Amino acid sequence: GKRMLRITANQGFMFLICVYCGLIMGLLYDGNRLLRRLLKAGDVLTGILDFIYWVAVAWVAAYCLFDLNMGNLKAYHILGFALGAVLYLAGLSGFVRGGVFRVLAWLRGLKRRLLRTALGKKLLH
Repeated sequence: GKRMLRITANQGFMFLICVYCGLIMGLLYDGNRLLRRLLKAGDVLTGILDFIYWVAVAWVAAYCLFDLNMGNLKAYHILGFALGAVLYLAGLSGFVRGGVFRVLAWLRGLKRRLLRTALGKKLLH
């Protein structure tokens, strides 16, 4: 009775933690995608960045599993990771990327203004 209820509640909590870890994996994917775009990555750099991404994802998964469940992998862990990644990529990704691109555009504009100001002062003196 009570023991089974506690085990089931614990599994629900672990599933939610895995969904959270999946969200982090989705965020890491967006970071990888952004780096490839900013660096205009060719095949070799893309391969290196993808390898780093998969190492990071493996670390997140291992951390979640070992921290929560002493490394025992269950089907609902994989489903939680996948659900979190899909939720991130289908929903939050657009907002995050939009925000990042707005910040980058603002920084580019700031750089242009600073250069114009610096060049304008040099031309006047």
